[in-house]
Amino acid sequence: MHLLAADVVADPLLPVNGQIEVRRPVPDPALLAAAAADESTSHRWRERLTTVEAVTS
Repeated sequence: MHLLAADVVADPLLPVNGQIEVRRPVPDPALLAAAAADESTSHRWRERLTTVEAVTS
């Protein structure tokens, strides 16, 4: 079962017999780059964070 569209680690945490192994997965730079948001989405989120920061400060 996958909760997101893609993993950003080469060896993702997946359940085996109903359990998930305890370990620290290491993000893969190529997978991170492939999953990165496009510039328009990144811009929209930066604006949203700026707005939230202004309201909560």
